[in-house]
Amino acid sequence: MATGLSRRMFLAATMALPACGPLRESKGAGLARKLVAMYAVRGRDAERWGGRGPTVEIGGVVVLRRVAYRDDLLFPSACAALLENSNLDDARLGAWLLEGTSPAGRKEAMGVARAYLKHKDPVTRFHILKSLLELGDLKTVAAATEGSRVPHEIGLHRLTAALPGSASAPEFMPGACFWYEGQEGDFGAAQFEKLARFGVCEVSFHTFDPLQQGKHNPVLREGRRFGLSNLAPWVQAAKRSSIAVTFKPHLEMGFRRLTDAERKILTEAGEGEKRGLRASLDQERAEAGWHGEIEMKSLADWRRWFEGYAAYLLEHARSAALAGVSTFCVGRELDRTVLGAESLWRALIRDVRSVFPGRLVYSAHHDTFDRLPFWDALDVIGVSAYPQVSHNVPPVMAEVEAGWGTFVTRCDAASSRVRRPVAWTEVGYPAVDTAAGEPWRENTSEANVILQSDLLATALSAARAGSSIRGSCVWLWEGVSDPPFRDRSFTVQDKPAAFAMAGVYQGFRTGR
Repeated sequence: MATGLSRRMFLAATMALPACGPLRESKGAGLARKLVAMYAVRGRDAERWGGRGPTVEIGGVVVLRRVAYRDDLLFPSACAALLENSNLDDARLGAWLLEGTSPAGRKEAMGVARAYLKHKDPVTRFHILKSLLELGDLKTVAAATEGSRVPHEIGLHRLTAALPGSASAPEFMPGACFWYEGQEGDFGAAQFEKLARFGVCEVSFHTFDPLQQGKHNPVLREGRRFGLSNLAPWVQAAKRSSIAVTFKPHLEMGFRRLTDAERKILTEAGEGEKRGLRASLDQERAEAGWHGEIEMKSLADWRRWFEGYAAYLLEHARSAALAGVSTFCVGRELDRTVLGAESLWRALIRDVRSVFPGRLVYSAHHDTFDRLPFWDALDVIGVSAYPQVSHNVPPVMAEVEAGWGTFVTRCDAASSRVRRPVAWTEVGYPAVDTAAGEPWRENTSEANVILQSDLLATALSAARAGSSIRGSCVWLWEGVSDPPFRDRSFTVQDKPAAFAMAGVYQGFRTGR
């Protein structure tokens, strides 16, 4: 997989996105300008979740931004005008917008996409191929990706074969972490159907529970009811797509309440003042520590912390059992608590088994998983797999592959020693240039979705090579900001990484 990837990622990582260039006058140029303005970049902080809402007002009518102008007869021509622009951001926007063309303009949109299939920018080419896939031209996608060694194009090609989505190699569970809380509607049914087509056979639901008030504080903050009353319909929706469910509560460090003055800045101040406050809050949270540093100072404090954590965890375990969850995770990256109070952890695991009948796993940090002493009390060695695999920017892919090979060897050795299989409870990358060296960190650089895709494919392929590794859950399948080629977060949805995942996972099933 190393051949040709380094050069491609270097190009993707170094391509400048200039300010909006002039559009050639054509029948779609006027509408193209409106589309550019509607998705204008408002600065790096606005590229992920901020700066613009999901709706836009057109002629006094509020509509979803994603469907705005899609019924306009000039929409395909506007996308073509954007694709003609030398500005890469405009070309990428035109390629992405094509996939949402209304049925009336679909034939013309497919013609536009086919005309630009050989676009030199890999991000634009990806969105052209994805648009053709969404528009129903599987034949062209299959032909254009035949024999490709590009990870996301392998996935696109395999998806054109219409393989069934519910089968899995019994020795490996291909999975994805799925953020479900707060969503409404069909309880994720459409997403689970899509994930099944992508080869996913397991989803890991997680919570966000910022209850830890300090890394040495034994008293958890009082919060919402821990058990989730709405979990069951999500589990049932996943099962209808033949997808098993793991439930993984996330105990997080507490976040203090914002002051009225801080809220006013974040809602009313200028972008510079907002950025300054966000940076200050991030620094404050960093100084408070993270959940992996939770460690008590005395036996009395250890016991008090475990009383609070047990109340929290057991209520989640009961709701998971009632909902029909297959696997329950007793903790995530709380490794210092395991090393500091093994006997209390073993007692807690016994209590969890009394209320949850399925498999139990713990999600350990990649640095310390093979030093934890309690794996014999659990069914699976869970690992949050975020090892540093290269310090170069852009990374050297041979170095990345070697780094994952070393990590897999560690997993196999731990499995052999404690006689438990390994599952990567999390594995993923943000879409940023520094991801190979700091896979846990989203930063404010320009998004690099091609690098994210290539790194994820390398990691998942490495999992397949491990004799002990029985599953992987890609972090993360959640909502993506529009347009997705600017989204620098971990989410893979609608980005090349989703199709790289599909390529590897479909290969698990077919032996390719």
